[in-house]
Amino acid sequence: MGAFIGALLYGAMKVDLALKGQVGVAGFPNRPRHEQDHGGQWGNVAVAVLCAAVALATVQPWGRSIPRWLLLAASWTIYAGLGAGAVVLMLRVLGRSELPAPTGWTGRLVA
Repeated sequence: MGAFIGALLYGAMKVDLALKGQVGVAGFPNRPRHEQDHGGQWGNVAVAVLCAAVALATVQPWGRSIPRWLLLAASWTIYAGLGAGAVVLMLRVLGRSELPAPTGWTGRLVA
């Protein structure tokens, strides 16, 4: 149930950011309103809803009607995406990526 609640909270945060027109990570500058593309945030909302459904399907009786291999494949795909996102963010913070680090973030992992 924790993964289900976490996915819903993540989705709610992304809805808020999409409605406000923000990029979604503290320290990233917001582009002028006419240059912003909010499709990415709404895509994150869709992914969060899918993640919540997969998490709930693993613990609810109705989830037994879904083939186990499909739930397992969906779960591992979600984990791989989360891991890739974490690695990319760390590379940016450490300055090992062509993409800039968020404003105010340092290359130190421990203060």
